[in-house]
Amino acid sequence: MKLFFREMGEGEPLLVIHGLLGSSDNWLSVGKKLAAHHHVYLLDMRNHGKSPHHPSFTYGDMVQDVLEFMSDLSLSKANFIGHSMGGKVVMTLALQYPLKIAKAVVADMAPKPVSNPFFPILFSAMEAIDPSKIHSRKEAEKLLANSIDNPVIRGFIIKNLERLPEGGFRWRINLGVIKQHLEHIAMYVPEGDPYPGEILFVAGGKSDYIREEDQPLFQKYFPAARVVRIPEAGHWVHFDAPEKFIQLVTNFLNGEIKDSSN
Repeated sequence: MKLFFREMGEGEPLLVIHGLLGSSDNWLSVGKKLAAHHHVYLLDMRNHGKSPHHPSFTYGDMVQDVLEFMSDLSLSKANFIGHSMGGKVVMTLALQYPLKIAKAVVADMAPKPVSNPFFPILFSAMEAIDPSKIHSRKEAEKLLANSIDNPVIRGFIIKNLERLPEGGFRWRINLGVIKQHLEHIAMYVPEGDPYPGEILFVAGGKSDYIREEDQPLFQKYFPAARVVRIPEAGHWVHFDAPEKFIQLVTNFLNGEIKDSSN
């Protein structure tokens, strides 16, 4: 599958893979700052953003999409950042195609099943809206507010609305297919041989996606892993603490981590 992407900057390639219900849009501000030292590619994964829709939506599919993207751009190896679902894509790449990875950063995700009861609430809220009958994003936000209290998350969801030429909106994401595969996306555990290379896990201090008891998992799959926690950040670490996140990533990719966040 040919993925939609945005690119910026020059230098070593850095591929950024968003999380579930996200897109390259969510990474524009961070990407622009990382582009000061890298050639940044912000990808839209299948069934998300401006990339094509497809009835199959597995981590195996997404890994192959990334490999096809790299082949099309003649990228033999790249640095990676993956958030949440994108983090599991990056972990799977590392375990199964280690030679494709220079260094990897995983934002708030561990190599384990993750059950988040909030995602079914998001899907129900989105399905309750007929976007074709909405006249503005503000109207959509008011409707979402009935079931989603957090304005940041409402804004995150609204980014998935696309205005139609004839009026109204549509969901850019393939809502039905993503919902059908939600259990796989949540419960999947990356598989493959242990990855000996450099990989940084950035955890949100207010998130429970990465716990202290996950340390044996990191040692099993990623023996050289570094785990750094940003205390004030939640699951969307790059949004909640962008400057700290960018500094951590930059230091890591440059060969030095100045861990002042713990």
